Amino acid sequence: MQLGDTTSVRTPGRIALFDVSKSKPFQADVRRPAPRLNEHANEIRQELRVSPRVPANITLRPHPTGRPFAGLKVLDLTRIIAGPSSARYFADHGAEVVKVESELRPHGLRLLDPQKGGTQWNSSHFHGEFNAGKKCVQLNLKHPEDLAIMKELIAWADVFIENRAPGVLTRLGLDYRVVRELNPNIIMLSTSLMGQTDPASEVAGFGYHASGMAGFYEVTGWPDRPPHEPWMAYTDVIAPRMIAAMVTAAIDHRLRTGEGQHIDAAQFEMAL
Repeated sequence: MQLGDTTSVRTPGRIALFDVSKSKPFQADVRRPAPRLNEHANEIRQELRVSPRVPANITLRPHPTGRPFAGLKVLDLTRIIAGPSSARYFADHGAEVVKVESELRPHGLRLLDPQKGGTQWNSSHFHGEFNAGKKCVQLNLKHPEDLAIMKELIAWADVFIENRAPGVLTRLGLDYRVVRELNPNIIMLSTSLMGQTDPASEVAGFGYHASGMAGFYEVTGWPDRPPHEPWMAYTDVIAPRMIAAMVTAAIDHRLRTGEGQHIDAAQFEMAL
């Protein structure tokens, strides 16, 4: 990207593709150059002298229930942290969130310490933290009867969030083309490590790997010691904030136009 002068700098790519099904999806790109330090200072000060800002008179209209996503139906087919944490935002604010999982492939967080009381299936602190407020159903999506139930849930949902590796839902017969046939105005968000269509989309891994590739390991730790990662799988901490905003924007878009869409959110790009 060019700055105001002839200086060229490298910038992160788009954090997501919106409405992936279209031939030219909307790209959340950087749209104008970043200013040099103090580049527009005189213009800004002059503008404020000529037309001082007047505080806007805003009337807030809270949702009657006090919970802005009351009535929203969210289907959660996610694992580990980034996906479950994203879906929990909506549960915390009134949405009905149904999480799909299976004992045949336990959600990774269910097995993590610290554990307290009950069975290992239900006693993990981490699992409770990122999945509070949700309902849960166990489905083996390789079984025809369970797959049929999953399709009923897709038809029921307003929002469908999934974070399987690219290609998994296609092999199950649940890619966006099928999802849209079941529910034409559904909002589907797919969040994988490197995105659905990136040249590196087949690179599998967890937030630890994406954190390293995004450069966090280069700016943490001490110069006389080996690289030391930030606390936790750091991209899993960053992505949910952006995903919640993307889904909320898509909900607003659907309220105004009646259109659903498919969002491809790459955790690597969000971290950059």
